[in-house]
Amino acid sequence: DIYLDGNFIRKTGFLSNTALIKNLLPKKHSIEIKKTGFWPWQKTLKIEEKKATEIKNILLIKKDLSFNVLAQEIDEFLVSQNGRKMLLKEEGKEEKWVLEELSLETGTKRKILEEKDLAKLSHLPIKIAILKWDSPQNRVLIQVTSQKKISYFLLDYTLQVPVLSELDFLDEKVENISFNPKNNNEIFYSSGQ
Repeated sequence: DIYLDGNFIRKTGFLSNTALIKNLLPKKHSIEIKKTGFWPWQKTLKIEEKKATEIKNILLIKKDLSFNVLAQEIDEFLVSQNGRKMLLKEEGKEEKWVLEELSLETGTKRKILEEKDLAKLSHLPIKIAILKWDSPQNRVLIQVTSQKKISYFLLDYTLQVPVLSELDFLDEKVENISFNPKNNNEIFYSSGQ
């Protein structure tokens, strides 16, 4: 709800969160934005003749914020396209890492992959980097580094036991890797020379 000088002006729409208020007299005006369950935002603006005054990026903060510790030692994270999940890479004990999917709605975690799961690739410590996450399909493009060797994998965790497929056509010069937005069974990448 938008209020000007204490009077209700209009609501922003479902599809658009913008509003244009025309024909204001040049003087100082008080503007207030309200939403049920959120702290109101307000500001006094000096309106000048024949000039537009713009307000951008208004952030309303929930009144009943509750904070829970969701993870301790987060090394990397990505948020899903719909904003309901996070993919976390956490450092565990003895510098071992674990890759987990966290539901932001329920706070529950699902373990996807641990460093020990990649023991067959190398007896030395293995580092991973999350490159891209196709959250609707439960797939992750990851970079694995072991003993100065870099490899790329597609991790599919749709099933109970995750499937790790090496993308052996990619080499260490790969840059800008991502899923094809029109066909998630393809990836795009560039190869630096």
